[in-house]
Amino acid sequence: MAFSLFRIFAAAILFLLSLMVVVPATEVVLWYVVIIVTELGHWFSVASLGVLVWELIAQRKQANLFTLVLCLASLSLFLRPLVQATFIARKLPDQLMTAFGEKGRSVGLPASPLSWTKLWGLTPSPQAREETFSFTTADGSLLPLRMYTDGSPGPQPCIVMIHGGGWSSGNERQLPYINRRLAALGYRVASMSYRLAPKFHWPAQREDVAAALVYLKAHAAELGIDASRFIIFGRSAGGQIALDAAYAQHDPAIRGCIAIYPPTDMNFSYWTGKEDDIIHSRPLVRGLMGGPPASSPALYKDASALAFVGADTPPTLLIHGTRDEIVWVRHSERLQDRLVQAGRPVFLLELPWATHGFDALSRGPGAQLELYAIIWFLDSCGM
Repeated sequence: MAFSLFRIFAAAILFLLSLMVVVPATEVVLWYVVIIVTELGHWFSVASLGVLVWELIAQRKQANLFTLVLCLASLSLFLRPLVQATFIARKLPDQLMTAFGEKGRSVGLPASPLSWTKLWGLTPSPQAREETFSFTTADGSLLPLRMYTDGSPGPQPCIVMIHGGGWSSGNERQLPYINRRLAALGYRVASMSYRLAPKFHWPAQREDVAAALVYLKAHAAELGIDASRFIIFGRSAGGQIALDAAYAQHDPAIRGCIAIYPPTDMNFSYWTGKEDDIIHSRPLVRGLMGGPPASSPALYKDASALAFVGADTPPTLLIHGTRDEIVWVRHSERLQDRLVQAGRPVFLLELPWATHGFDALSRGPGAQLELYAIIWFLDSCGM
């Protein structure tokens, strides 16, 4: 009897967890749970299957129907992201070919966008050399810039990595896995810090990207960088900074831009955000901009990538979760539409199960599809 009750309890807990695959997160803790459940659902499905089999073996013909239904329901929900990822993986190479053309050198491109082996952690983690330098901002401040390399002699193309954190937190050490992975493929990865809000308002952050590029170009020989080939890469708040910096500078050395779940229109961010949502969006935007849109409409436009789309806008890769509770996917969809209208190369990889920060788990289906698209994009940009 005790074991039967335990199986019912375990099935109920697993079912409640599986609901986070489809139920929006309303609190920060639940947001973290959503990331774990959607990107590691294959692991949780094993637990659901285990309880199901245990119930069938223990009770045989008298198995508790409630327990069986809960296990089957949670099993299907836990596997839903993986099933969706499998369908996306089948189409992704052709979609990238259409958007960006033939991949270039194809170094490091996985055989498939989605590896079942990697899902279970059976592949080695990438290794890279790491060293920290400093660059000077427009106001004379020194900011750290962390270089990731494979140790081979240059010159190599450079990816400038810009961290997220709502413009008010984070640093150059954020999510190092992707930096090491790209460095292992033969890129110099320069992960930079920038001056944080609310102490520093826009456009200080864009100016810091420009200052980092000046430093990297001036020290290209020393750092083993090809100063004619840069990609600007950012996630979340860093994606907003990356897009704006890449589009506004009109620098031919910037071969492309990668932005993961970025805000692309600061007015849109403000009016679709709330004072009391998961991350308190409106206060964050006001902290960056120094006030609401009415106080500085020109500055809000200046911080919006949508305003800078033109004939020389570099190729752009956007990656966004459809269910993102923090930065609405419409940000990336609207930018994609504007870039298509301008005749500029763009692709939006939209992940229907994914929320904000899904790629924090580097072996999950979302991060795998993301990495495949990134490597293809870099190759197509001549990197």
